[in-house]
Amino acid sequence: MALVVLLGAPESRAFVHARIGSVIENAEMKALAGGTQPLLSNATANVFIFFKPGQENSRRALASLAACQKELTGKSIRWVAVVSDRFSKLEVEKEVKAAGISMPILVDAADVLYGRLGVVLCPVVGITDQDHKLAAYEPFRKVNFQEIIRARIRFLLREINSRELERVIKPPRATQNAQAGKRDQPGADRAIPGA
Repeated sequence: MALVVLLGAPESRAFVHARIGSVIENAEMKALAGGTQPLLSNATANVFIFFKPGQENSRRALASLAACQKELTGKSIRWVAVVSDRFSKLEVEKEVKAAGISMPILVDAADVLYGRLGVVLCPVVGITDQDHKLAAYEPFRKVNFQEIIRARIRFLLREINSRELERVIKPPRATQNAQAGKRDQPGADRAIPGA
């Protein structure tokens, strides 16, 4: 039970129709580069991001994923970016080039996958295990997004335990003693000119 709580996104459900632990259908999708590719593989971790070209948060999320991908090179991870077919190929190519990602870009025709999962937030990252069970979903956030994605992947790879994952997702708050320590520093009691 605690594991399910750790793996789910804390703020809200980014996928309305998919719960943590449910099996994600391995859709065969059109690839931006041509041909088709599956959404998922038999890798230990499958990481996919839904993004929108022209959206600042999507740019940041893609750049964060690109950094994670470089850092975790050589590990059993499948990386995929998913974009709606409402955007032109040129728009999408420009966006992914700027972000520096080197993963397959899959085109969600008529937003079928968006609808099947019930994607309500964008950008959002989904992570499944090798059995295609949804292990986590993480809507974009401006603080610690990359660190959280990395930790969730490393947890699936069994490089960190649940306690270490929780420390990344919910870092400890500063204590009152830390604030008191600042007041005890030399010069902390001096009057501020003009105050």
